[in-house]
Amino acid sequence: MMRAMMSSSERRQVTLERSFESSIEEVWDLWTTKEGIESWWGPDGFATKVQKLDLRPGGELLYTMTAVGADQIAFMNNAGCRSCR
Repeated sequence: MMRAMMSSSERRQVTLERSFESSIEEVWDLWTTKEGIESWWGPDGFATKVQKLDLRPGGELLYTMTAVGADQIAFMNNAGCRSCR
């Protein structure tokens, strides 16, 4: 099977947008703290655990997202996820 390669000038752009009725301080905490990110990051049926959060330039966000919902676990197992068993 051949796959067409996209040049760097043809890259698609993805925009994620979410709306909250809250203060800027609350939103800042959701994006900049371990507890904040773990409280909302990821789709329903998954849990997120932050191992590393370094907000400095060149820093890193390291997290694990784990299926915890029955439907999501079944899907991951059916998809051949070896670490899901």
